Amino acid sequence: MATDDDVRSVLNSLRPQAETWFKLRRHPGMSDALGVPNIFTIAAPLIDAMQDHPEFSVGYNRYFCSKQLVIGPQDQAINLLRFSIRQGSPDAVAWYHRVLKTEKTNLELAGRVLGLAVSSSHRFSNGVSFRDLAELPDTENFNALKVDGAKWSIDRTSVASIDIGAADGGSVYDNGIERVSNAKEQLRATVNSLSLSEKCNPIVAETWINFLDPDLQAAEYFRIWSRSETEGSLPLGGLTLSWREVHWVEKFLQCPKEVMDACKIPLERLNTARRRLSAGDKALDGAICLETLLSGQGSGELTHKVSVRTALLLGKSLNERKEIRKRVRDFYSLRSAVVHGSTKRKRPDDDRRTAEDGLELCLAVLRAVIENKTAPAPEEWELTGGPPWNRFNSITP
Repeated sequence: MATDDDVRSVLNSLRPQAETWFKLRRHPGMSDALGVPNIFTIAAPLIDAMQDHPEFSVGYNRYFCSKQLVIGPQDQAINLLRFSIRQGSPDAVAWYHRVLKTEKTNLELAGRVLGLAVSSSHRFSNGVSFRDLAELPDTENFNALKVDGAKWSIDRTSVASIDIGAADGGSVYDNGIERVSNAKEQLRATVNSLSLSEKCNPIVAETWINFLDPDLQAAEYFRIWSRSETEGSLPLGGLTLSWREVHWVEKFLQCPKEVMDACKIPLERLNTARRRLSAGDKALDGAICLETLLSGQGSGELTHKVSVRTALLLGKSLNERKEIRKRVRDFYSLRSAVVHGSTKRKRPDDDRRTAEDGLELCLAVLRAVIENKTAPAPEEWELTGGPPWNRFNSITP
């Protein structure tokens, strides 16, 4: 039967070869060229020692809110070697004892954000934080992100995260999965709300759960992540997070729940529309943005309802309202051409300008709703001459 001293002795004997392999592993082919054995071959004596240890021999999976922790000699021997290289064999053995005894830990949900960079960490009032790749801790998911960082630099990349809280370890994968789902929804809504800034259309790519405890971070055996749930193409450019974006996100987060709920889908559609390539597709998603906010519950011709209600919401004079109504009608004409199969238009430059103008109206409508913290009531607006903050008893030209 192996003791802690036996495991420490094996670790000390394997450290030189293991350290060489870890240094070379980011250079494919170098280990073979230099005759350095594979890490699993190097770790074989340590696996044998762990399998003969009364505590280290046990193998099982433990789930913290669906975050998997894999325990066992075959899975943790390499992490034990890595830890011993960093901090020495005595600390490595003590570390693994702590990992085995962990029954509860704190977690965060993280996601790769494309189309937005950060110059320094920022935490919004709802608990969602944004970090630069250089600030990320040493975990399997984060390390993979750092390696891929150069590939994504053209799109501007950052990481958004939100605390999930403490989770008890269990043997069931879906333990606490509803908490993860709620955190993911909040993360995506926050990223989408950045669309309230001009020309900003970041997306959440893949997401994953992180251990906040450094001991458990060091025990991660492989990457586990969820694919992107964002529709449409990748952002064509990007911005660096500034006070302008922070200003509008915080306005959104300070709205009553009914206002935030009313704006979530329109914000998502505005974001998607900005990432569409063709003018017609931009108009399709932009029209959905406006309709979700302004179509209301009753029946009726959409172009008329949405154009009039947009004018009532934004126009400050009769002439201005007439002009806005015309702009929305032009936007809907482009949208209808695509819906009815007229994909080739005679004046593509005009279509592009119409699409961009329509998306500016979408942004203005969203900002007006969020600025005034009142959920849209478009049927009432028609009867009263506009929303309470933009209502006139008598409108002059």
